Amino acid sequence: MYSLTAVEAQDYDSTITRRRPGYMLHDILFDWQMPGKPWRVNFAVTNLTNKTYYMYKSISSNNDVPEIGRSFRFNIAYKF
Repeated sequence: MYSLTAVEAQDYDSTITRRRPGYMLHDILFDWQMPGKPWRVNFAVTNLTNKTYYMYKSISSNNDVPEIGRSFRFNIAYKF
């Protein structure tokens, strides 16, 4: 699975320090289950390009903290 998050520039805020440029985030997820077996494997990479971005927060006075960068997730599930 592939996920794209595209955010338009938030450049209309009357408070200049809250204005943010647009950004795009790419995530991928692999989900695999062997036919007839109860095991399932999931692997995900979020923010694939490790893009530094800042979310728009209309009520926050401190918007200079970047969101989390690239992250990996791996899990195994057993259905019983």
